[in-house]
Amino acid sequence: MCQDTGTATKRRVPNLLPSDPAQRALTAAFKDVTAQRREFLFGPPASWRPFLLECIHDPRDEPLLFLLLDVCCTTAPAAAALFCVTPSLPALAQHLLCAAYLAASFAAFLQRFLLGLHYSSHRPLFRRPWGLLNGLMPFVLAPLFGVPCGIYSLHHCIMHHVVRSCSGLWRCTGYPDSHTQGIARLYSCLFVANVISLLSTGIVLGLVEEASSITDR
Repeated sequence: MCQDTGTATKRRVPNLLPSDPAQRALTAAFKDVTAQRREFLFGPPASWRPFLLECIHDPRDEPLLFLLLDVCCTTAPAAAALFCVTPSLPALAQHLLCAAYLAASFAAFLQRFLLGLHYSSHRPLFRRPWGLLNGLMPFVLAPLFGVPCGIYSLHHCIMHHVVRSCSGLWRCTGYPDSHTQGIARLYSCLFVANVISLLSTGIVLGLVEEASSITDR
């Protein structure tokens, strides 16, 4: 009887793991919402926090701001030091030092930085009068992680979210014909859009004539 009772008790225990894929996804999403924030490795002194919070739109973006400070205090100075130190070293030492820099920087910050770059492209991090600092990640720090200046926002926000539903040549992220043709369209779109962006920026800043005069010399 005891054995049967135990068996009956076990049968009455509900299954805590949801079998429905949608329910499992929802459970995972709630777990992610309540998980500990790990966007940054180390934070600034506590005395800086009141001032830093005044610089951003949303206090919930504080981990992203701390990540930005981490990169500015580690990766950016290390990259600058490479250009100053490596020319005086032997070739083998230069390669080893650069490999160590890439391994350490990418292992520590690559995923975190790309996540922050994605988020800040949709929602600016800094508020006025600190709005110019919103260009720090996409234009200054992004090349340190292999992303050309300003190209992430151009590709992701414009081509991925806006142009994706259009037809014709600019439908470059849907791969309508084949994988090879889709890749060719993607890189063609990025190239043309980047050229247009550079030319428009140069025209606005009045740099096209200056560049032409330098080329003619």
